[in-house]
Amino acid sequence: MLTYQKIAVQKRHALMTYLLIGDAEEAMVQRYLSYGQLWLLQDNGQTVGALHYVPAGANRIEIKNLGILPEYRRHGYGRQAIELLTEQLSNQDYQQLVVGTGDASFEAIAFYMHQGFRFSDIRPRFFDQYQTPIVENGIQLQEMLVLTKALI
Repeated sequence: MLTYQKIAVQKRHALMTYLLIGDAEEAMVQRYLSYGQLWLLQDNGQTVGALHYVPAGANRIEIKNLGILPEYRRHGYGRQAIELLTEQLSNQDYQQLVVGTGDASFEAIAFYMHQGFRFSDIRPRFFDQYQTPIVENGIQLQEMLVLTKALI
């Protein structure tokens, strides 16, 4: 069963290996690392990944980073992480979860859609700010696709 451990701001940089699974560039991770919540995801004491989220307005939470180690993917850990987060937010006033992913990140898009997220916005030229082009499925990422999920 998946559990999480909240990581204090001053200890977050030590988890960069996990965060770089969900975001390809350390400089981009540094932009949001000091705010929001960072969870180390574990199953029976074994670290399987990390989840980082931040408030995104009065009633929204944005998942900035969800990274599951490759050897633990397709075992339900990502789904369980979303469920844990939803459960934690259920007694608060948040109404929506938001997540962004690359326009050619087909596996991530399918994952989030299976979790009940739906397309809500496109952030044009989002990936232009990365130092090195990111290529997934043979396609260079350009736009960020934003997906949302109602919490109520």
